[in-house]
Amino acid sequence: MALSQTAGGVNAVADGLPDYRSNYFEPSDACYESYTGAIQNPNEIVAQTYSVTFPTTPNTTEQSMMGTAVVGLTVNGVPVFGNFAAPGDDIFEEAMTFDRCGAHPQNNGKYHYHSEPYAISYDDSNFIGVMRDGYPIYGRRDPDGSLPALDTYGGHMGVTVDSPATPVYHYHVNEQTSTNPGTMGQTQWFLTSGTFRGTPGTCSGCN
Repeated sequence: MALSQTAGGVNAVADGLPDYRSNYFEPSDACYESYTGAIQNPNEIVAQTYSVTFPTTPNTTEQSMMGTAVVGLTVNGVPVFGNFAAPGDDIFEEAMTFDRCGAHPQNNGKYHYHSEPYAISYDDSNFIGVMRDGYPIYGRRDPDGSLPALDTYGGHMGVTVDSPATPVYHYHVNEQTSTNPGTMGQTQWFLTSGTFRGTPGTCSGCN
């Protein structure tokens, strides 16, 4: 992933490929691995060209994530998708197709996370990435090991491992429970609540 400064923001360019093996690479790829711990969806990972500009001074003009595919980028350049599936699908059923690191590709080969990215964070306070509105994303926990009380956006104001003295607003991996028929009661640690706290920056290759 390449980063550059822009007027009022930081631009990130990424190909969206994970930096680890996955059962969603084509079998002839050196990064392919066989994995039987989940249901295999029919798609394969394809390199993309994402160009995302994150505002360096995020605002508080909330916006729904519905209708937006890429809502953020993780530190390894893999995009974040919202806590929802395509219309008519159940995200909790889709979760059964995630690879061992918690992601999968959609029909155009865009590999992405909806939930906790296990190669980056697992039940900890690690920095995961940045939402397109400019607010950072961290693991389930605060630096002191506690599970924070979160607002409707899935975040709160507090210290982080990167800002230990000054409280800043940030998102957390947050647990949600299905109310959908068929997956009722299932839980998942999602990266989003489905709503941006602020206005998302521009993005090329994101839909």
